Amino acid sequence: MLDAEALRDYARTFDDPADGLAAVLAPLASRWSEPDAFVLVNLEVPIADARRFALDATEAAPGRVRRVHLQGAPWICEGLARAGVDAVGLANNHALDQGREGLAETVRCARRAGLAVTGVGPHPNVHWPLVLGDEGRTLAVHSLYTGLDRGSVDPGEHARAFLDDDALAQVRQSASEHDTVVAVVHVVAELEEEVDEAWRAWATRLVDAGADAIVVHGTHLPMRVERFGARRVPVAWGLGNLISDMGRLSGPRRQAERKEENAATREGLVARLRRVDAHLLSLKVLPVFVLDDRFLRWHGALPPMHGADGAHADEIHFWLHPLGGCDEPAALPSTWREPWRSELVRWMRARRDDAVGRTGLTPARCEDEGWISLP
Repeated sequence: MLDAEALRDYARTFDDPADGLAAVLAPLASRWSEPDAFVLVNLEVPIADARRFALDATEAAPGRVRRVHLQGAPWICEGLARAGVDAVGLANNHALDQGREGLAETVRCARRAGLAVTGVGPHPNVHWPLVLGDEGRTLAVHSLYTGLDRGSVDPGEHARAFLDDDALAQVRQSASEHDTVVAVVHVVAELEEEVDEAWRAWATRLVDAGADAIVVHGTHLPMRVERFGARRVPVAWGLGNLISDMGRLSGPRRQAERKEENAATREGLVARLRRVDAHLLSLKVLPVFVLDDRFLRWHGALPPMHGADGAHADEIHFWLHPLGGCDEPAALPSTWREPWRSELVRWMRARRDDAVGRTGLTPARCEDEGWISLP
């Protein structure tokens, strides 16, 4: 989610905002820079030069979540590419927030930046997978969406790939044509913590169709990681958020269940799939956390000249931190003043323990740069 003004403002402190976004991702980018790595992220904000719809376009009915219309700046695509991202998935509930034109603009933006696009395609043929590898060993990635279809498109226009009977048929075809099949599924599940039985139902159909792994996002919270179905395929039920300012009011001394104060909405999991053999994948997850320096600012604990060159000292700074290791989970600047720095370190440890606890996994050791394996 990149519709947060504070994140945008920080990126714009750079001469090129794309460099600002790449800087936020930099602490994590070294973890996915392996020669054969292919990095796919869910881009849950349509890219548009100008808004076509206001952010709060509709009032929520009683007991329902208010619908918002997100809009991202074109430099986001280039920033992702500079951070080492290879592809974006667009099969999500916000893809049409800026209308059909906004979705088409997003696809053009991604392709200009050299990013592959999955999860959308010309209506009605939208379910073709992203195929990786070579002729001797190929992997098909299906990016799918399970929510309501609130937007309409005409034949030939870009549409999202829904998890429907046509998608299952295409997964089955992929399983017959490719060595390995991965399903990446977006759910609409605001702050859900438990796996819904309806999810298990469609996951069973995906596994029966030939999916060798399933990765789910859209919950905004990290969730269980387990083996599923008769074939015991690896499933990550919720990756949480990668870059988000949802829990912007949370901190070591302020936490609540409200989205603005829920620190867990700033936790995420990076899933790493590796092929072990034909139709067999290993899954590891790396807990991450979007950290900023608000807590230090509130207590006047920043050094007088904050930042690489002292410029833009008034802007909130952001980092995406891998929460690895067994002691200090993140390398925080030594110039941050005590005792607030130590308090923030303890809070980061708690965030790591919370993210790991939500997965249901137990780290066997503290090597491997913090990656946690699914047995």
